[in-house]
Amino acid sequence: MLEKKWYPEVIRWIQHAKVVMDPGPCKTCGHLSGKEYGSQKFGWPDQTQYLPMDIDEFDLLRGTPSSQLKLLQCPECKTYYFYRSIYEYFVNGGEDDETLTRITEKEAKKYLRQNEWW
Repeated sequence: MLEKKWYPEVIRWIQHAKVVMDPGPCKTCGHLSGKEYGSQKFGWPDQTQYLPMDIDEFDLLRGTPSSQLKLLQCPECKTYYFYRSIYEYFVNGGEDDETLTRITEKEAKKYLRQNEWW
């Protein structure tokens, strides 16, 4: 689990990460833009938008299947992605927001070296 003292630094890094725009002709992730969003509002199906693919198709490099922050890699083209999920509970239904951001190999390697952030 991510230690709370590191959480603000991780979020700051995500916000300033260089988005890589084109992974090339990859069949798994080539259709994704540099940053994808999803939002589910329980009880409001007309306001629900899912990520364009299931992130379980990627290899999980950092985090756990239930983590809010994950470092992922496409198994086909080896492109790196950062996944962030935020859940908010409300009495009339919860909200899930997801972001999938394509990042550079240099940025991914930085996270792979810093195990204490995960």
